Amino acid sequence: VWMEASHPRTSSTPPSLNIHYSWADLDEVNPISTSSRPLYSSPSSNLGALNRNKWKGKWWKRKEGTGLFVFADELLIYIFSFLDPIQLCMATLVSKEFKRLIHDESLWRSLFHQYWKPRDFVYRRNWRKAVKMGILSEDNWDLGRYRAFSLKGHQDAINCVELDGEVLASGGADGSLCVWNTRDGSMKVAVKAHTGEIQAIELRPTRVVTASADATIKVWSTNSRDCLHSFSGHQQAVECVKVLDQHTIVSGSADTTVKLWDAVTGQCTRTWREHSAPVHELSTVRLGSRTIASASSDGCVKLWEKDSQNSVTTLKHSSPVRCLQARDSFNIVTSANNVIYIWDTRMGIQCKLTQHTRPITCMRYYDDDRVITGSMDATIRIWDLTRTQEELIGTYVGHHLAVKCISCDGRRVVSGSTDKTVRVYDIEQEGECMYALLFPDWVRCLSFDEATLVGGAADGTLMLFSFF
Repeated sequence: VWMEASHPRTSSTPPSLNIHYSWADLDEVNPISTSSRPLYSSPSSNLGALNRNKWKGKWWKRKEGTGLFVFADELLIYIFSFLDPIQLCMATLVSKEFKRLIHDESLWRSLFHQYWKPRDFVYRRNWRKAVKMGILSEDNWDLGRYRAFSLKGHQDAINCVELDGEVLASGGADGSLCVWNTRDGSMKVAVKAHTGEIQAIELRPTRVVTASADATIKVWSTNSRDCLHSFSGHQQAVECVKVLDQHTIVSGSADTTVKLWDAVTGQCTRTWREHSAPVHELSTVRLGSRTIASASSDGCVKLWEKDSQNSVTTLKHSSPVRCLQARDSFNIVTSANNVIYIWDTRMGIQCKLTQHTRPITCMRYYDDDRVITGSMDATIRIWDLTRTQEELIGTYVGHHLAVKCISCDGRRVVSGSTDKTVRVYDIEQEGECMYALLFPDWVRCLSFDEATLVGGAADGTLMLFSFF
């Protein structure tokens, strides 16, 4: 049953696209015959008498092409990258070769990031499907039309959720891990994963990593109840975890240490002990996985190189650091109390942002140069980091109590609060709340992508909203 949010906004800000064009042109329709004008033939070329084997350069020869004048696949894919999704659908009708190249996943991944700017959904295996779902969901996002599912699987508060396409993973204070299908809300896996609270999870297409207050880290299959690996070595609760690559996991703990783990053998390969208080936040740089940033209640943010024995940089604050985001090895954004610090690690503090009036509770990058923050002052603010001075470019209001979690994809802002609502904002309309989604208890965590929004509540209820 489709539902419509109260007081929806009727205007639409996404790029103007004919979303009613049939996607079957990409998925099902057979291309027209190319016998009259094959792809490899140039309309103005008189090279018909030449032997194609004479053309050895990469620009003119393609492995699967036959003929005299052929473009490299890479060049055609580059040309296709200037088309919007609907134009690409139409281009598949030109020839079988066009259709083959337009199915290239790198093309659709690039296109996805032109329309949506997440930092989280980088592990998708079907980017073409993600673009399709996103475009077909845009009207529903703008009008507040959705299908709502109340998912029951946890007996206590939900601490963390991760969403990746059709797979949703949730971790609870009861130590349980649940994996769901976002298309119909069905439960795929439910397992008592830990003896303590699950503090953090990291989702990959077929794996989910859990970190718990029982001082262990575990890797689970998203298709079964199988525990694939278990990592033991921390002396107190593991409060944060990140997957650096398919071979390496990093964790931060209340025992003040940061540890690197071999994801294959389960062995701890390195332990850093320079913090003097619990480590509760980790961030990895976007342009690589060798640099790790950790934030602690001791007021320090430390940067580590994967192969280093000691930290390479220490950023000191006057109070505990609660939020941390790293854009690259040199640009770090942190928050302590109600102040945001923008660091250039080569020069020190670049600037402070002080418009929040109460402590900052959550922070997310949504683009290379912009950060969004939520605060106990019930506001959400967007900051432009390209300037050398404080630059507030947007303030979103509507919540009545503290904002606990936020996310943004470059088109809309979604926030969860202790006022038992999740609110959706248009990023182009400063201060305008499009609609609010009601929860049975205060919202502890949320995640969303181009077609789905999910939030976890303090009473153990997981709410899923499908806009596709």
